[in-house]
Amino acid sequence: MAIDDILDHDIDAMVSRTKGRAIPRGSISLERAWMFFGIQVVLGVFLAQALLDPVSCRFAAAAAPLFIIYPTCKVTSWN
Repeated sequence: MAIDDILDHDIDAMVSRTKGRAIPRGSISLERAWMFFGIQVVLGVFLAQALLDPVSCRFAAAAAPLFIIYPTCKVTSWN
């Protein structure tokens, strides 16, 4: 969710339902949000390597880009 909020912060600021979120309202800076996301990534990679078997780690690594691509797909229109 952190990457979603980072990538959508400008859109979230214009939507009444989401303009009260931390980044659009300015209570958390983009720099701090990126730092939090980085910490999540490092912790996730560490835990995956420590707890998962190698095949599962490869599946997790292959799926990871989908979590970053997802926020960019929400604003497209296929009509």
